[in-house]
Amino acid sequence: MKPIVIASTEEYSGKTAFSLGLSHLLTERKLSVGYMKPLGNRLIEENGKLVDQDASQVKKLLKLTADTSDISPIRLTPDLIQGVLTGKKNPKKALTEAYSRISKGKDVVLIEGAGTTGGGLMAGLSEAEIALQFKARILLVSRYDNDYVVDRILSAQKLIQSFGKNLLAGVIINDVPKNQMAHVKGTIVPFLKSKKISVLGVLPQDPKLRLVSVSAILERLGGQVLTGQNCLDRTVGSFVVGAMSPAYAMKYFRRTVNKAVITGADRSDLLMTAMETPTQCLILTGNVPPTSQVLARAQQCCIPTILVPQNTFETVQITEHLLTRLSITDKEKLAYFKNHLRKHINLKEFSAAFSLPKL
Repeated sequence: MKPIVIASTEEYSGKTAFSLGLSHLLTERKLSVGYMKPLGNRLIEENGKLVDQDASQVKKLLKLTADTSDISPIRLTPDLIQGVLTGKKNPKKALTEAYSRISKGKDVVLIEGAGTTGGGLMAGLSEAEIALQFKARILLVSRYDNDYVVDRILSAQKLIQSFGKNLLAGVIINDVPKNQMAHVKGTIVPFLKSKKISVLGVLPQDPKLRLVSVSAILERLGGQVLTGQNCLDRTVGSFVVGAMSPAYAMKYFRRTVNKAVITGADRSDLLMTAMETPTQCLILTGNVPPTSQVLARAQQCCIPTILVPQNTFETVQITEHLLTRLSITDKEKLAYFKNHLRKHINLKEFSAAFSLPKL
């Protein structure tokens, strides 16, 4: 059985998406794959229980039969953190027992880290320590923003190697703008190779992978659906704040595709203007319902209208954060991302690094 720890140099690097895509590549090779995210740091309530959102999503998309409490056995609540800091709680036993159940009968177990490579150190449960415990190797996923990605990768290498010289198998550089691909491959990859870091893949940005469904927006904002209940599978690629005159807004709305419009319900003029252009969703802030005219038009156009309690500024912060994540929320996007991995990862080197059959 081969355990693989998927770590990252920053949050929202694409670990969950990578876990999903890699799982599909492995199952295509007739391998039985298990999945864990030991430290649950994105907690939501599900059926009256606190669960990690990533773990719940992976369980559903991969149709895993394991219990969510085994997939993510340690939930990072304030109570647990306080218990660890005071020496009253040690969550390692829960992880060991859960791993034993998850790994039973599996050829490969993917173990997703939480946050960054240093996450979990206070409890002795950083990615490197988990890899050491389960005799796994680490795949480091790093999101490219500029050349300082190199510093983050080198810092992670030093931390990981402090626990074991052979733990780090390689790096994936993710989300590289297309105009930077030649620079990353021609300059950064050779530099990292000179530091004895194997780059197993360089993944370009892909706008299709940044789209977020209206249902995911609804889940994150916790709003109320007023219209378009049957159209929540629409996808959004940009958010536009309605804070301009209708005349200017029309020009802007026309050239912005896959958009959701965020504004207060008192801006009926802007909302009606937005619905004259291709609009995926209306997000109305401040819990103030819109006019019957707006609702009737949205219903006619099958445009989801979501009423949220947050003010406009808070809503913008939350929604922009959604677009920074490489989010895989449905089977179609998962299949697309699997092919994205196949195209941009050196599968021969990847398979060799983790002693896997050729992918």
